[in-house]
Amino acid sequence: LEARAGWSPWLAELGFGAPGGAAHDPASVREPVVVTVACEGGQARLRLRGAIDLVERRGDALRAADYKTGKAEAAPGTRIGGGVTLQPLLYALTLESMLATGTLPAAEGVARVTGGRLWYCTSRGEDRRVEIALDDAGRAAVGEVVALVDRATQTAFFPRAPDKRGCSYCDYLAVCGPDAADRARRKEQDRRLEPLVALRGKP
Repeated sequence: LEARAGWSPWLAELGFGAPGGAAHDPASVREPVVVTVACEGGQARLRLRGAIDLVERRGDALRAADYKTGKAEAAPGTRIGGGVTLQPLLYALTLESMLATGTLPAAEGVARVTGGRLWYCTSRGEDRRVEIALDDAGRAAVGEVVALVDRATQTAFFPRAPDKRGCSYCDYLAVCGPDAADRARRKEQDRRLEPLVALRGKP
């Protein structure tokens, strides 16, 4: 399907802000990548570290693919998935920044980044592929997440407020305790949670 659409694998495990080595593509960079996001009150600069599973190329365009091994949760039209699905757009912004700063040495002839995609590449995920464009709406969605986190940092408000299913797969359940979700429901009337609740409703 990708070949028919003109996309080809280009770089695998592109690391940024990571030690590197045999596990990462030779085009990886050791320093974190700084991306700029427009958000409430101006612009925010994020220093990102990680590794992009696969960078695909079509002509002068790139996109970032993020492999998923679990059940396909994201639907077509997803951008940030209520603040849960951030990797495709953050990876796309990372590639865009690397292109702009010349820190992607293999990028000759590449001019733009179209976005990212989720690839649920197992039978459990039914091989579903969800495209997420790095367009104005995608950038604005990332900006909303950044603004919410910044606001919480400025006000020191980090409530334990998982969504309905969050505790079922959280790695930190032992810290919060088995009844964290029940305790969180008692705080649902706290108006300070309204921005978080609104964000969770965003595709």
